[in-house]
Amino acid sequence: SLSIRHTLARVEQVTPFNALRWFVCTHAEPDAAGALPLLDQLVHREDARLVTHSGAAPALRHLGLNLPMHLVDEGQPRLVLEDRVLRFVPTPFMRGQFACVDDGSGTLFWGDLSAPPEPDQRFEAANTGDLEMICAYQAATLPHRGVLTLLLDRLAEMRVRQIAPRQGLF
Repeated sequence: SLSIRHTLARVEQVTPFNALRWFVCTHAEPDAAGALPLLDQLVHREDARLVTHSGAAPALRHLGLNLPMHLVDEGQPRLVLEDRVLRFVPTPFMRGQFACVDDGSGTLFWGDLSAPPEPDQRFEAANTGDLEMICAYQAATLPHRGVLTLLLDRLAEMRVRQIAPRQGLF
């Protein structure tokens, strides 16, 4: 099962936690934002920022965080890093949420969209049954095909090679 302690241990396998400057929170629901108070206590960098959407910011402020916010929908739709660019794509059908595309790897961090019903479950693109579950999930949660088509057209321009559903389990 995914927990913040498990996630932090996996981050440490890749890079020291204190090397992290940017913390991306695609929405303010507990599955994405619940661990932010703990992360806020662990962050000691003056230049650290919480990347989020202005629609999520009011709810996140109630968490009493010290991290300054970088708002993706207020003139900051991308983040230029040393080795890659992160592009933030609004999801207008889900207020205060956004997706993130890592230009370096071609990975789309899609948040809760197209997520398996259980956190430990994985969808396989080649599995027809999984594809049917993805379609059923989207049919139940997305309001209009035209809005999704608009979003997917924008994503197609960004050369997405893979999708990391949920919070990008790695």
